[in-house]
Amino acid sequence: APLAPLLREQIAQGRVSGEHHAGRWIDVGTPQRLHELDSQLRAHLHD
Repeated sequence: APLAPLLREQIAQGRVSGEHHAGRWIDVGTPQRLHELDSQLRAHLHD
């Protein structure tokens, strides 16, 4: 199910909060993106 409608409903009810993260953030929201990041990190281990 799409996440946005669920989040909007919870935000409207005051049940969701957030904070600003100033560090590095990588979207690993799909198995493919997670695999790509894992491959990149493993490649850097051997540098």
